[in-house]
Amino acid sequence: MIFKITTANNSTTNNLSSDLFFTAPTWENEDLAAENIAKICRERAGEIYGTMHSVADRLDFELSMMEKTETAFYFLVLKEISDFSKEKGYPTLASGSLAGSLISFLLGITNTNPLPAHYRCDSDCYRCLQKGDGCRYGIDMPDNYCATCGKLMIKDGFDLSAITAWSSFANPQAPDFSLRIAPSIRPLLQKRLEEKLGYADSDLTMYRHIELSDSTVCEDIGKLAAITGKTPVNQQYSNETYILILKELASENEDLSDELESITACDFNTLVKIYGYVIGSFKGVKTLKNLDEPDFFVLRDDLTERLAYYGIPIDLANKIAKTGIYSGENNLLNNKIIEIMDNYNVPASIKEYFDKVGGLWSISSCISRLQLMCTLAWYKIKFPNEFASL
Repeated sequence: MIFKITTANNSTTNNLSSDLFFTAPTWENEDLAAENIAKICRERAGEIYGTMHSVADRLDFELSMMEKTETAFYFLVLKEISDFSKEKGYPTLASGSLAGSLISFLLGITNTNPLPAHYRCDSDCYRCLQKGDGCRYGIDMPDNYCATCGKLMIKDGFDLSAITAWSSFANPQAPDFSLRIAPSIRPLLQKRLEEKLGYADSDLTMYRHIELSDSTVCEDIGKLAAITGKTPVNQQYSNETYILILKELASENEDLSDELESITACDFNTLVKIYGYVIGSFKGVKTLKNLDEPDFFVLRDDLTERLAYYGIPIDLANKIAKTGIYSGENNLLNNKIIEIMDNYNVPASIKEYFDKVGGLWSISSCISRLQLMCTLAWYKIKFPNEFASL
C-alpha cells in the first residue's frame, strides 16, 4: 500500500512505500495513524504481558483518548525520533504528561512504565504482574527470581494514573509533547524525517505541538555507552547512585545543601520527592522538613489526587493543581478556585498550601529526568576515567 505525503505548503512529495516502518499519514489520515499505533502497542503489550486484562483495559482507554484528541500522528513522529536516536546510540528524554502514558512506553518513546509496581520476566515463561509489597515504584522492590526459569526478574512500574496522564490532552490544540535529544543527531534526524515524512525544517518545529529540544545528558550517556560498551542492566540502580545525585543537587542548592549532604540512604521514591521539591517553585527558604507535612505537596499529581479525594472531578482537580498555584496574582482566578474547594469541603490546610507554592512538576517528568540522571551517575561511579574524558 502506498500513501502520498502532503507537506506544510500543500505540495506533494514522492510516495513512501509500505516497507518503511510505518507509512506516515497526512493530517487527513489520522485514522490510519491511529490504526498503526494500536497495532504496534497491542503487539508490544502482548510480548510483555500476554493477555492480561488490566493491561489491555488501560491500553484501550489510552487508545480511545488518543483517537478523541487526534494525537496519533504525533506519537508516530515521536516514535520515529526516539527509534532513530536509539539507532545512533543515544537516549531521549520525554517530559510532561506524555512520559506517563502507556502508549509512550509501549512505543519506546519513554522508559517510564506507568503500570503499578510489579516484577516481570523477559522470558516467554513469565508474564503476569507480580506486585511488590509496600513499594510505590517497582524499582524500589527487592530482587526476585522467576519461579519458572530462575532468571532475575525486571522490577518495573511507576503506578501513574491514566486519567492524570491524559488530562493535559483535553484540549487537542495544545497537547503536551516534549522530547529532548542529543544535539549531535539533530541534523541527521532532520534528514531522516524529510525522507520518511516528506518535510522537516531546520529546527524540527514543523510538527506543530511537538517541542524538541537538546539535552547534553542524552549526549553524554550516548558517548559513554559507545566508549565503555556497557549500559546499566534494567535500570536497577543502587543507593550509591541515588546518594551521588543528592550530593550533586546539594552543590546546586544552597538552602538544602546541609540536609541533602546528610542523607546516607535513599530509595527512588524518596529521590523523586526530593527532586520535585528541588526543581519546583516554593516560597520562602526550602527545608526537607516540609516533606513530612501531610498537606505539603511537591508533585502536581499528588496534589491532584488529594483534591480528587474530596470529590473534585479529576480533570478539574488537575487543572486546579496546574493553574491554582499561579493564582496569587490573579484575584478573580484565586477566588474561583477557593470557591470550588469550598464547595467540595476541602480543608483549610490545603487551601493555605497554595500560598506556599509557585509551580509544581508532574511526577512523570521527574521520573523521566531522574532515570537519565541515574544512568549518568552509574557511569560516573563505574567508569570515572571515561566520564572525565568527555
